[in-house]
Amino acid sequence: MNTIICTNCQQIIEIDKALEGQIESRVLEAANQKHQVELAKITAEVEASAQRTANAATEIARKEAVADLEIAKKQIESEAKSTQKKTEADQALLIKSFQENAASAKDDAEIAKQESQKLRVELTEVMKLLREEKQARALQPTGSITKT
Repeated sequence: MNTIICTNCQQIIEIDKALEGQIESRVLEAANQKHQVELAKITAEVEASAQRTANAATEIARKEAVADLEIAKKQIESEAKSTQKKTEADQALLIKSFQENAASAKDDAEIAKQESQKLRVELTEVMKLLREEKQARALQPTGSITKT
């Protein structure tokens, strides 16, 4: 037979096979419950740790997304400034070209005006010569026959 010593009174108690099975099942059940509690505790800790990890990963991803957006925003602003400067430069070149063309057109118009005046003077002189020649012809006798 098996014996156990009482922890309170220090007496030796004999345990027979029937009690041994009951005690053994109670000890196993107590151990099993203890393991279930430990397992639940560990599961809760793992879930909490996983949640913290997920939250940390989400925060990191959010910060990276914000940083990426800032970079993209700066690139777009830079491209916009570059495009604006290019457009301003193109406009300045067009204005200069238009001014040069206007000056050239003004010069061409002045030259055309001067040539027109020269042609008018020449035309006036030619008309004057034609009138004089016509008058001279009108004064000349036309084919008179003289008898001798």
